Amino acid sequence: MICWGALGIFGGVSGYGQTTSVPVQPPTPAAVTTSTLSSDVKGNIFTANEGALVLRLANPEAVTGGKVTLRDESGKATTLPIAAGAGELTIPLSGKGYYAVEAEILREAGKEKLMTTAAVVGPLLDDAVRMQSPLGLWTVQGDPELVVAAGARWNRDMTSMKDSPQEYLTMSISGPVKPQPSPARFTNVGVISFGLPLWIYDLPADYQKKGFANPFQKPRDWEQLRQLVKAYVIEHPKRAEFPAYFELYNEPEWAWKGTKEDLVKFQQVVADAIKEVRPDVQVLGPGFSTIRIKDPARLDLETIQRLGLLSHLDGLVLHAYVDGSEPEGEFIRRVVELQEWLVKVGKPSFPIHLTEFGWCTLPGTWQKPVSELTQARYAVRSLTLLAAVGVKNSTYFCLAFKSGPNPGERSFSIVHENSTPKPAYASYSNLARWLAGTEPKGRWYTLSPTTNLVLFKKDGGYIAIIWDTQSDQSLALPFAITRVEDMMGRSQPKTPKLAISASPTFLALSGDVPYDPQMLPEIRVMRGTSHALPLDPKLQWISSGEIQIAEGKIETKPETPNGKYVLLTKADAGWSAQPVEVVPPLEVGTLALQWPLGGDPVLSILTKSWAPQPLSARVTAKLEKSSDYFLPDIRIEPNQEAAMRMPLKGLVEGRRYQGKLFVESRDGQHRDRVTMPLDFTLVSSRLMASGEQKPNWSQILPVDFTAWSPFGPATNPAHSSATFQSAYNRQGLHIRIQVREDNHIQDKSPEALFSQDSIQFGFDPDVEKTWEANDLFGLKGHRIFEYGVAWNGKETMNWRWISYLPELPVGCSEPRIITNVSRNGNLTDYQIFFPWEVFGLKDMPKQGSAFGLSIAVTDVDPSMPNVRKGMRLFDGIVDDKNPERFGRLWLR
Repeated sequence: MICWGALGIFGGVSGYGQTTSVPVQPPTPAAVTTSTLSSDVKGNIFTANEGALVLRLANPEAVTGGKVTLRDESGKATTLPIAAGAGELTIPLSGKGYYAVEAEILREAGKEKLMTTAAVVGPLLDDAVRMQSPLGLWTVQGDPELVVAAGARWNRDMTSMKDSPQEYLTMSISGPVKPQPSPARFTNVGVISFGLPLWIYDLPADYQKKGFANPFQKPRDWEQLRQLVKAYVIEHPKRAEFPAYFELYNEPEWAWKGTKEDLVKFQQVVADAIKEVRPDVQVLGPGFSTIRIKDPARLDLETIQRLGLLSHLDGLVLHAYVDGSEPEGEFIRRVVELQEWLVKVGKPSFPIHLTEFGWCTLPGTWQKPVSELTQARYAVRSLTLLAAVGVKNSTYFCLAFKSGPNPGERSFSIVHENSTPKPAYASYSNLARWLAGTEPKGRWYTLSPTTNLVLFKKDGGYIAIIWDTQSDQSLALPFAITRVEDMMGRSQPKTPKLAISASPTFLALSGDVPYDPQMLPEIRVMRGTSHALPLDPKLQWISSGEIQIAEGKIETKPETPNGKYVLLTKADAGWSAQPVEVVPPLEVGTLALQWPLGGDPVLSILTKSWAPQPLSARVTAKLEKSSDYFLPDIRIEPNQEAAMRMPLKGLVEGRRYQGKLFVESRDGQHRDRVTMPLDFTLVSSRLMASGEQKPNWSQILPVDFTAWSPFGPATNPAHSSATFQSAYNRQGLHIRIQVREDNHIQDKSPEALFSQDSIQFGFDPDVEKTWEANDLFGLKGHRIFEYGVAWNGKETMNWRWISYLPELPVGCSEPRIITNVSRNGNLTDYQIFFPWEVFGLKDMPKQGSAFGLSIAVTDVDPSMPNVRKGMRLFDGIVDDKNPERFGRLWLR
């Protein structure tokens, strides 16, 4: 989700950009008074096969020398000398690619540095070809001509009805309006945002608007909403360019104040009203901030389908953000699951529009940042995969988000504030040119768990895009290759073995390729062993380096990564694809920490043998700042599932233990080793004595979690620290958090309290249950909650953001939670009581059981009031909303 404010659609400038400002046009006076490094093209983005920058130096008589360094996206450098007395130097950009350029000028009085970036992206695409592309790039506050230069077709037009006049209610509307054809540079998807006009609501007489946006809630009269929308479409300020595709609302689940049923009705009314006056418009919904198929905490796709919204739509529109992870994981998995869901509900050909997704390159927002090179790679890989699986519209976020409220949000941009490119602009532009003219939908093969090959039909031949997510390697491809380019468009040699890396390589192919191969039954191979292939042993196979093919057999090594592989071969009958799953002799599954009453903690290890003969297993746990732990050798029979228990003596409560678990297995012929990370912290809650009304905190040792895993900018622990204590009784759970903070800042509403000094809690009373994907109770069988508490200096407040129980709705305060806050000097003392009922429990959990817990303490710095930072105890709240990462609070 991106945070939109008053400047979100109407412009504005903020501080993100490069160290040195570069003018768009070079200075024209004969006497240069200020040194510049620039070009005569917008943003130094050259829509040609070469370009040039010009270095103009002030006071050239004082120049004693220097150099110009040109670096590509990976840092590879070339240099040009600056001669003494030079006044002007032309810097050639001799081919397609990304260039980071730094001029270091030596002067009699010292050094001068100038920096800029540039991209040579190749000639503009023909508009007729570009306007068939599945790729989009949202301009936001950038220059639309740079979106055209990048090669994007799809764009986004964020609009609002909030200032519509009440006279719309009396406007006479006779019937459908014919569209007025006009030339368009893009296929725009319009979208409503920022609420509705105030006159459409029954608001209190003393209502005072807060912020830029209007409320977004149930209107006074649904027919008034219908009339408003019809009039708005007819009177739209860009009527002649009214978007051919229209999204009903931008991320409605975060703004709506009301029931899920009314939000669905809002979308139905708006969709039908648009169709009444413009039946040609493709109406899209629901516009969620993420792909959410089932989620009782917010409106989800299962609910809108049950309530009938899909019958009012021409396609789905969603956002597809993930928390900084690579596109080949959760990102594309969610899209594929969405397509499978559409098949299940009887709409297999329903178009999918993804109008926001991307990766940021600076901290400060909700998403983990990545490097600029990684952003360039992820942009290309995500868009390639979306095109391969047949997504109609994949609009990347974004060209330039200048008004973002923090550096993190602004860094989603693929150009700087002065329009000069980041590496992602060059990589996007190259992909757009390769995909131009391809047939819809491609073929995606995972040659290994990390190696991806994607094929598309184009111009009577084929193109291939190939990369490995983890390592540089070489791969032999028996194709007729006519052209090779790297991710930025630089020409590469056509060699027998192709060098591939995390930066995709592009191939133009002629002749036959495995576009529609025969899919053979999957083979399971234990790593370190071989397995016969079902076809002629003389055939040549395309395989990644992890699997070798010899004499008609698959050969795996003990270190071959587990996972899914696809092997490709061509026989007289055509191409065949052989899926392979590589498994270890002994598979290590779930690790679980248990802490029995009166005993030592125990690490439970679930294993399964895939070996055809008995195995001997040895288990070792190596923890930082602790002695090693061992289990005696264990015999495991073929196909046996075995649960091992490793006692962990001497662990200190409150200390975070990180390390690795090693499981070594062997039989008469093979040895194998599985390594898994360990990360646990023992935290407990003490049972209060019978009749004890309040916890005796002096008898409960506080756990200092300041250094557990701070988030945001670094903070001196002497100025920001936190401790945790807990107790419980039959009435509920008591928690005490003491925060040492130089300043206490909190003036937000309860719903937004997390953005300033506050505490967020994640709870899972079902933490000891397994996660069941098809369990219709809670989230995969778990009751999950997120609560927050804060104090504004006058009164306390709380909020419930997440709940997987319908009887405990989200988006409201919980009056049964009791919060007492005091501040003495720089110490803020929070004492919070949670009745068991606010977790959906009727009784106290059993003594000795565990309760899922995660805590995030936000401590805002007055010098950076919009930047969140603080301390956490366990994960699952700050970086991503993932309750499977919660820790355990043990009820002792």
